Amino acid sequence: MHHSTMTNIAAAGLLLAGLFSAPFACAAPTTLDLSGGYATFGHNHAASMVRFTDEYLFDVATGTLAYLAGTYTEGNSNIGGHVHSNAALEDISWFRINDDLTRTSLGNSFGSGSFGLFAPLAAGHYGFDVSGRTLLANRGGNYSGTLSVEVSPVPEPDVLAMAAMGLGLICIRRRPKVNPKLG
Repeated sequence: MHHSTMTNIAAAGLLLAGLFSAPFACAAPTTLDLSGGYATFGHNHAASMVRFTDEYLFDVATGTLAYLAGTYTEGNSNIGGHVHSNAALEDISWFRINDDLTRTSLGNSFGSGSFGLFAPLAAGHYGFDVSGRTLLANRGGNYSGTLSVEVSPVPEPDVLAMAAMGLGLICIRRRPKVNPKLG
């Protein structure tokens, strides 16, 4: 019985080693500069039939809200006069980098050729992961994309208070006058 237990442990170890040795690529994180209103991103993976996850980081400046949307294209290869897709993106996931360097997932809105976030981002450190795979044997694959940002200033608390007071005064002023004869 001891021999079969050792055999099972050895088999499990070989299985795990096989899983961890499966082709997988991960490029070093890329920092994007969104100060011009957009940034381009992309990566060429030289290995064939490999899974990849690429990380892109960016910052949102203090005192602003950022609204983000992006587009992407998957690469093609011409083989013998026929065009074949050489990469397939499977997910683009957003995250916030917290002060303690942990990450909070912001979800995704990944679709056919586009991705984005539905809510604006406040000041802080953020990023997104692009996951996919190369498709052709003995060839690499690539993708590229553009991330657009619209930045608006965050209203100061005193501006919000003044707006609330103004609306209150308008409501009071527009209140209909009661005719004392009608009750």
